[in-house]
Amino acid sequence: MILALDGTAVAVAGIAGAVTLGGAWIAIVPQLKKLNEKAREEFVAGEQRVTEKVAGVETHLKNGLSEALIRLESMVADIRATQEVSSHLDERPMFRTTPHGGLTWANEAAVQLLGMSLPELQEDGWARAVHPEDSTMVFQSWKKSVRECKPFGPMFYRYLHPHTRKITWVKAVAQPIINHRLDELEGWVAVVIVVEGPPDYEEEAHA
Repeated sequence: MILALDGTAVAVAGIAGAVTLGGAWIAIVPQLKKLNEKAREEFVAGEQRVTEKVAGVETHLKNGLSEALIRLESMVADIRATQEVSSHLDERPMFRTTPHGGLTWANEAAVQLLGMSLPELQEDGWARAVHPEDSTMVFQSWKKSVRECKPFGPMFYRYLHPHTRKITWVKAVAQPIINHRLDELEGWVAVVIVVEGPPDYEEEAHA
């Protein structure tokens, strides 16, 4: 509001109880400046926090990806080692499983012994090749070893070939594969040895 007093313009401003005469800065202007500066500081601080969080997420993702790659490389190395050993022991059926015990790989000797293709053997398919009289014992013992992360066997039992109906006595062992940091199960490798029977092993097999 502008008032004329004796020909002199006097500026009167009534803002928050402050009055400015002769065009001087009203008292609230410095407060507005402070509020503006505080808002800018809070904005910068918030921006910094967001930047730090984004950087933290990126670091976490990179570390997670790195861990996953290391784990994958370790698993690939284990599989290659298993297959390399198998290539020198073709007469011995060998298997590889997931940490939960599902079969993922078997060599040619295992495929021939069980009379099933690899896709048929995968997961728990191999259990269908175990002799019906031994199946419950073998499967329960195997699941117990997987659950407790302990070696399986040696265990003696019989396979029943699905086509020829030939019965074969075997001794089986399986060993858990632990990662390079020794803190996580990556799978199992199992070896089956064909034994002559009916045995001498039968009493031990059903003990």
